[in-house]
Amino acid sequence: MKHLVIDLMLWISLIALAIGIFAPVMTFKKLIFYRNTFSIHTGLVTLFKEGEYILFLLIFVFTILFPVVKILLLAVIHYFRYWPQERLKKLLHVLSQVGKWSMLDVFIVAMLVVIVRLGITGRVEVRWGIYVFAASVILSALATQRLTHSANKN
Repeated sequence: MKHLVIDLMLWISLIALAIGIFAPVMTFKKLIFYRNTFSIHTGLVTLFKEGEYILFLLIFVFTILFPVVKILLLAVIHYFRYWPQERLKKLLHVLSQVGKWSMLDVFIVAMLVVIVRLGITGRVEVRWGIYVFAASVILSALATQRLTHSANKN
């Protein structure tokens, strides 16, 4: 039963991550006429096209690359238990410590919302994609915790 729970957490986390990357995370409204909805994907494409390569790279690494690698490593740990226990424990410890950084993009979006809401010219609405993305991050953190707990029992 505990393996099924971890299976579900990993698969739902991976699916939610994919959806969260392409789903709308915010809509910017300026006056009555201008309205633009962004996803993490469209935001990254825009940053790249505008030459903001460092910001693009930072957000890409922490928003897409790191969460995908983390979920895949968790799946490897979960499905291929033949590794030595000490190696598993070290890897799980590193994943749990570094996993906190995968919320960086959620923080960035939240700060952007706050900054724009303070402005006079526009308004930002948070969209459902940010919640799906956050659910992915939370589920992968919970899976890390469960796998760590399971590895420490052995």
